Amino acid sequence: MKRCRECSTEVSSEAQSCPRCGAPMPARQRSLDWVPCPKCGSGKTLRFGRGLMGFASLVMGSCMLWIPVVGWVLAPVFFLVAVGLWISAAVPSAKVTFQCQSCKQWFSIPKSDLRAADSGADVHGDTVARRIPTWVGALILIGIASAILLIPAAEGPPSAPDPGPSATDASFERIGGQGMVDFVIATAELSSNRAALENRMRNFCDKQRDQFCQVMVWTNRAHAARALPMTDAQLNAQFAQYNRNRSTGYDCFMLLRRGEPRFSSSGC
Repeated sequence: MKRCRECSTEVSSEAQSCPRCGAPMPARQRSLDWVPCPKCGSGKTLRFGRGLMGFASLVMGSCMLWIPVVGWVLAPVFFLVAVGLWISAAVPSAKVTFQCQSCKQWFSIPKSDLRAADSGADVHGDTVARRIPTWVGALILIGIASAILLIPAAEGPPSAPDPGPSATDASFERIGGQGMVDFVIATAELSSNRAALENRMRNFCDKQRDQFCQVMVWTNRAHAARALPMTDAQLNAQFAQYNRNRSTGYDCFMLLRRGEPRFSSSGC
């Protein structure tokens, strides 16, 4: 049995309210960790911990890093809020803030009006245990910032697939294009090697990185097209063509004679 903190009536230590004055949780003393709500009288109150709120802001900021653009803008804001909360938690305060879980009322009580907890905690300052989350949170924030800065630097920029030989050079020269269609002149030496020509056309499309790619090759510059539509002479002079559609997986290389295929790859 204990005495009610308001009227000193003997009550059970498990009593939810005093039978005489109605005080909530009468056997429990007001302390830095608990005080009944002054608005509704409920004993279901929680101390507002800035260190815990800092952790919550840190977690939110970390999640924002995975959201492109918007998340990258908001993440530093959450990190700054976390730092601000941890700094405010480390600075001694004359008041303690609580929130009632019943009426959701926020209220502050001067520390001088509260009794020390049963464990003998100092009324005029936070215990060392209460300051630990501030320093742990700061270390976590430093670790996250270090990981963000060091991991990309260690890995380097993402490497693009090796395109092999240069997409265009003296033996494979782009002379024009329209939309996603490119017109190319290939030398006689390159044109005589079917595998090398096919590889060069594939590499050219790898460089473009577009969803759709079409490369038309001529060996005679005078008969090559430079824009659409093509004339019959340009169409008949075309030596090879390569088409790729990344969305459908279509991948076709053809050698042409007078506008008709004389060789087609397996992807056609």
